[in-house]
Amino acid sequence: MVAVGSGPRLVQQPGGFWNPNYYVQYLFSTNLGDFVLPSTLECPKEEDFPPIRGSVGLGSWGTQVAFDFVRVLDPGGNVLFEEGFEGGRRWRWYRGVWEARGGLLRQRSFGEDCRVYLGEKPWGDCIVEVLAKKIGGSEGFLIFFGVQDDFNYYFWNVGGFGNTVSLVEKAIAGQKIALSKSVPLTVESDRFYHLRIEV
Repeated sequence: MVAVGSGPRLVQQPGGFWNPNYYVQYLFSTNLGDFVLPSTLECPKEEDFPPIRGSVGLGSWGTQVAFDFVRVLDPGGNVLFEEGFEGGRRWRWYRGVWEARGGLLRQRSFGEDCRVYLGEKPWGDCIVEVLAKKIGGSEGFLIFFGVQDDFNYYFWNVGGFGNTVSLVEKAIAGQKIALSKSVPLTVESDRFYHLRIEV
């Protein structure tokens, strides 16, 4: 025998759920190879991961929301940025129907992937605090950090996936991946939530 592989050891049969198959197991055990090829697994060290740096942003997905304030602090608690939304001129609008008036930043559409960003800020280790309220719709809030551009960023999805979970995600070239386990969470309408992210 030239080569033997151990997988897959599961065989799907109609109506089956990938149960182990006796015959596959038997063939593997009676046809072992004579030697094992060397292999090496190299895991990146913690310092191999680049630090999170970039701007912050706010957003929603299929939901109308309102934000009362945004504050960015350094690790020592010193204020780097604070916004009370009297004008909202410092924000870059990506998608959605946004309006800053009366101390609130509102997103009025039920569109998907509605976002605003705070210009180009190279913040690294920081604390982001937001006071947010869901007005109506199917989900909760999106809080962005480490924003490089429209396609590369991190975000906290609060009340995502049909207003069922909270998790941290990352977008790389527009493709999103989960960075944390999802935690069950439902965002209630017409209630302010004080959200805090430590980057």
